[in-house]
Amino acid sequence: MLMPALAYANIAFGFAWAIGLEFLIALIPVIILEGLVLGAMLRLPGMRALNLATEANLVSAAAGLVLGLPLVNYALLAGAYAWLEPNRVNAVFLIAPLLLPSWWIEYRWIARRDPALDISRVRWASGVANVLSYAALLAYTWTAFPEPGVNRVRALVRDAYQASDQVRQDVVAFRTKQGRLPDSLKELGYPPAEAEGFDVPMRRLDLWGNNSGPTSRLNLSLQTAGRISVQFLGPEHPVIDRKRIVLSPVVEQPARGQPVIRWQCSAPDLPQSLLPEGCVPEG
Repeated sequence: MLMPALAYANIAFGFAWAIGLEFLIALIPVIILEGLVLGAMLRLPGMRALNLATEANLVSAAAGLVLGLPLVNYALLAGAYAWLEPNRVNAVFLIAPLLLPSWWIEYRWIARRDPALDISRVRWASGVANVLSYAALLAYTWTAFPEPGVNRVRALVRDAYQASDQVRQDVVAFRTKQGRLPDSLKELGYPPAEAEGFDVPMRRLDLWGNNSGPTSRLNLSLQTAGRISVQFLGPEHPVIDRKRIVLSPVVEQPARGQPVIRWQCSAPDLPQSLLPEGCVPEG
């Protein structure tokens, strides 16, 4: 799971796994913005203001990581997977409260590093700088992060693709033996009760891919020319309920050797944003 890099900048108290090179890169626009504000309001040379903004943001981010990692680990152990899902609402909820501690840490650091500056002016300038950087960050986060529940639905769609593994293997075996593609599950040897289609449990996947028990179902059926239809039967997921993905076999003949089957994934009624890589909407 990758989160937008800019959101790493001031979110250390919450999504504290944003560590490493991307985290440092994400601080750059925040530091530049706050450096410009500090320079203008405190009448500092450009490089001096940029250095102070850099130091203050690194100290603030380090403090956030130190405090945030134990909190996140505790939340994970407590099973707060849904609450920690990286969606736009959770991200904004986690970022917004960080404005005050970030401002406090940064203005205290700047005042300590340059005692000649009037502390009331430092307090005001740091406040303006943080309000502007957080406003930009919140606006970007709202557009960059998905809506609540989207990540979980994407995981369920990927799970549907994997649920067809056995049927795909059966289609390949039938094509190898019979020289043509099957038109029904009955031709593949499935019992009469499953000839028109059969259900398999749909896993309830949390953010981390853990299986927390069966809930809704997937209905697998076989159409003409070996096309596999996987339909979602899950009223608790209205975005995908009664919708389906279709896996179509494409027989390719290499220059040498036996024909091979490549599976083409399409979705008649699902948007691209919910589909796994390589799967495209129809129409």
